Amino acid sequence: MKDFKRKQGFTVVELMATIAAATVLALSAGIVLTVGYREWVNDTGIVEMQRDATFAVDMMAKSIREANPSTVTASSGTLNIGTRSFYSSADDLMYDPNTGTGGDEIVLVPGRLINFVPVLLGNQGVKIDLSLRDDDENETVSATFSFRQS
Repeated sequence: MKDFKRKQGFTVVELMATIAAATVLALSAGIVLTVGYREWVNDTGIVEMQRDATFAVDMMAKSIREANPSTVTASSGTLNIGTRSFYSSADDLMYDPNTGTGGDEIVLVPGRLINFVPVLLGNQGVKIDLSLRDDDENETVSATFSFRQS
């Protein structure tokens, strides 16, 4: 009797099954990475928007609390506190630390501002409504701050 030796290597069927399984795994990994990256980019925009809103509101709160109520005026899109001013300009929220000096303005919220409405509450304080956008997400912040000197 002849002894048949098995040849070394894979059969075509085994090779095709392995390639098919590897393709499915590679496509699945690609889809997971793509979706994860898109979510990360989306979340980064939302976090930046919330950071901008927090920074702007904190600056306004500090200025309002330190202000003498008689030096504060508010209208839609503008909050004047002594020589300081917060105002909307196109879709930016601006801060001018000294309205008597030109060129010292700071952009607090770049390109995300929808609405900025400060309302003076007499000698009690100021209510602020701030709305921001980032692609398809909107963020609205409403806060009321009291004067320390009232």
